Amino acid sequence: MREASPVFFADRIKCPLFVAQGRNDPRVNVDESDQMVKALEARGVKVEYW
Repeated sequence: MREASPVFFADRIKCPLFVAQGRNDPRVNVDESDQMVKALEARGVKVEYW
């Protein structure tokens, strides 16, 4: 799973990113989107999160 999870590659993202998360999406847990946004913001990447 580590090889496929984008959160482990957040250090490669350099440009602003838009993340859209449906709170009731059965495929993607909202905590996973939150984790990605936090990882990017910690590196100073501008993130718009909906």
